[in-house]
Amino acid sequence: MTKTAALLSALALLSAGPAVAQSLPEAVPDLAETLGDLGGSLSALAGRSDWMAGGGIEQRSTNGTKGEGNLHITAQRAYTEGMVDDWRLTLMVVQAEVNSGFTAGAIGRRPAGAEQSGPQAEADVVFPSLTLRQENDDRTTVLRLTSTPVGGSVSARPAGRVETTLYGSSVIVGGRLFAEPVVSSLLSYTGMRDPVSGRSWGRVMDMGGGAQAIWLPWDGVGIGLSGEAAALQGQDVKDNTRFSTRLDLSYDLKPEGFDHLRVGPFVSYATFAKNLSHYSWGHGGYYSPSQDLREGIGIDALTTEGERWQVEAKASLALTQAEEEAAPRYWENGGTAGGVYQGSSTEGLSTQVSLRASALLGDHLILSGFSRYQAAPQYNDIAVGAFLTIPFSARSGVFSADLPDSVFAPFR
Repeated sequence: MTKTAALLSALALLSAGPAVAQSLPEAVPDLAETLGDLGGSLSALAGRSDWMAGGGIEQRSTNGTKGEGNLHITAQRAYTEGMVDDWRLTLMVVQAEVNSGFTAGAIGRRPAGAEQSGPQAEADVVFPSLTLRQENDDRTTVLRLTSTPVGGSVSARPAGRVETTLYGSSVIVGGRLFAEPVVSSLLSYTGMRDPVSGRSWGRVMDMGGGAQAIWLPWDGVGIGLSGEAAALQGQDVKDNTRFSTRLDLSYDLKPEGFDHLRVGPFVSYATFAKNLSHYSWGHGGYYSPSQDLREGIGIDALTTEGERWQVEAKASLALTQAEEEAAPRYWENGGTAGGVYQGSSTEGLSTQVSLRASALLGDHLILSGFSRYQAAPQYNDIAVGAFLTIPFSARSGVFSADLPDSVFAPFR
């Protein structure tokens, strides 16, 4: 096993985060999860260095206290992946049907004037994605180019992410820059049409950067500290900023038959400058608390690499304390018109349970899938997916890089 694989083998629990109360932008993700393949030599085994193609379907459904904030997505994808020189290239096209559930309540300028049309409840969109990943023993680099949804009420914009990770003997450091869509609601993701004025607004972008440091003081022990800061902007949506940080501690029990089995506590904190969680004109339709504090414990298990099947299981339980500030109904003219949305405080348990699995059905056929359930005070989120991949070269086993990921709420 390479040094990269050994270091990553000590870190996966640092990704076992809490369920999101509503849906935060992907905050301080674990770098071990974003890497995918467990080191250069491992990725070259059993045909992993050759080309493959596949497709599948995923569904995601969220439910919260605001009817307009419900989100139902059905997405189909087609993809191909292979090596170009020393870069792993993944090209994907996704077609998605996005539905808000129902559209009662204050949407856009409603009920401030006569309606020109009914509220928008759904959108059919498509977007491409190109990912390049280069892995060495001492460094990993990831480049991703994509776009916000094409076909939504608000025109699409380029999106993407760049990450780099450096590996030392007992320390890993990394950084990232990103500009990505906020997949919290129909308004934040594709934009919506105002039933009163007929104008469109929304399609929020989360743009910023983050850093992470992981220390491995003893065998099987990992300590991670990470932070992220970003600005959020959308068409005719009030500008916003956010900050998040997270501290993790993990210990690897590593029983026989497992690549790792880790358990440990974590604490995370997130804050937004403004509450833009509503759906009237100028709001963004995404969870934006003034504070979100979580303290909990997580477990992360992965069966052995290179067998004919592999399963990853994660679970976490956290005490969550969240506060959302009062916000004007409309942000125009200093927010003085139309009244005020009252602030709120919630406290309770949040939990997350997820499974990902891959099985080699034949030398040239891999079946994979995922399921995830997240719950927090006044919120739940369910996602499932199933996929078939055809390796062009014969395979003798599957690896964690073959485990499928969601394009809307990534496991990595």
